[in-house]
Amino acid sequence: MSAGRIELFYSKSKSKADLGKGIPADWRKQLSNFWPAEVTIDGHTYPSPEAAFQAMKALYSSKPEMAKEFEVGGSIGPDPMAAKQHGTKKAYKAAGAVLKAKDWEAARDQAMFRILEARYASDPMFRKILHASEELRVILLHFERSAAKAYWGGAVRDGAIVGQNKLGDMMMRLRDGRGVQEGDAAAAPGSPTAAAAAAAAAPAPTPEPKVAPIDQPTIASMGRVSDAVAAVSFTRKVFTGRATLLAQLTKLGYKVGHLQSASPAEIDRQIQNQELNFVVTPTADVSPLGGAVHVRFHIDKALRQIHIKSLSEAIGELDGFARTKDTVVLVSKDLANESVKAALKSVWVNGGPFIIVRALPELQFNVLTHRDVPPHRVLREQEVRDFGKVVMLGKNGTKDLAGISRFDPVSRAILMRPGQVCEILRPSQSAGEYNYYRICE
Repeated sequence: MSAGRIELFYSKSKSKADLGKGIPADWRKQLSNFWPAEVTIDGHTYPSPEAAFQAMKALYSSKPEMAKEFEVGGSIGPDPMAAKQHGTKKAYKAAGAVLKAKDWEAARDQAMFRILEARYASDPMFRKILHASEELRVILLHFERSAAKAYWGGAVRDGAIVGQNKLGDMMMRLRDGRGVQEGDAAAAPGSPTAAAAAAAAAPAPTPEPKVAPIDQPTIASMGRVSDAVAAVSFTRKVFTGRATLLAQLTKLGYKVGHLQSASPAEIDRQIQNQELNFVVTPTADVSPLGGAVHVRFHIDKALRQIHIKSLSEAIGELDGFARTKDTVVLVSKDLANESVKAALKSVWVNGGPFIIVRALPELQFNVLTHRDVPPHRVLREQEVRDFGKVVMLGKNGTKDLAGISRFDPVSRAILMRPGQVCEILRPSQSAGEYNYYRICE
């Protein structure tokens, strides 16, 4: 494949292994929103990007409750074509629903980019394909037969791109580390698609496209939202990350109902006033330790060793903090580096609180509900003792079990600390399901 070549992709693209080593021949199909890649938005998981898009569209209708039917396990099912058909005017009419067309038209670009961001965070092959296409300077064009009239895609006519190719543009912006351009009525000047079209049409000069201003999109799915929230993707990431964390804490048996009603506008206010921190307690004695979870946010700057030390000292001064039972979850702007991990270990072994770092990028999807992650459960002390009676362990007991790092994504999601044993349920061809065990280290 030559550098700078325009490549068309859609759900029925022909397979061709031409994007480099490790990239499957069907990479064009995998870029399609019809590809069966689960995405999680605000704690809701959808079987495909198309289903997620149609769900977000439904939130801008007179019956926003229809959005739930697009989720994994919903009545529409996993077929992306079925999801698309349920988002048509005919389907809305049959359901007695009315789409708020102007609001949706204003918000659809931002909705699509959020879906692509969520998929980028949770789908390793999607990331790999985008990075490979970037290295080869491939121009991604979502093929649509409507060609020049297409909004999300387009076609090639006489060597030039026609159509707005919004989806292709967004993927290229995502791989290049740039955000969605809101309010564009056509391909933005300077965007990959616009540049390709201009180059293909040379030497004849092309006039700069006119961009018609539009109102800021309203976020109907998130209640009453200020214009500032609609314009700031960071607030969205915090909102989504917080929602994912609450969903995981709910699964672990913690009481979070009083925290789940906050809108993005409220989260934006909490960010500005530094009021995001909260504490949750378990419902009865459901957790192995039975302690509270203290959630702290450190999202204004990069996380460093000094911040771990300061947090440890601050938590240690709290009245009623129980080191052996309570856990501190620190939501950070970025992933913990090796020096931060060393600081976390040092704090724990020297009698400080047990601190778990959860980064905003990884909280854009729920690892506990991902189809490739088997169920993990931390065993109670009595269960560990019972386990030792029926399993032939060495002289070191559970210490002879294979280990799982305390920094493993699932370990952190289930609040697992060193010395605890977790049960992992994996499918087995012979036994149906098979339990195996790991000790946290």
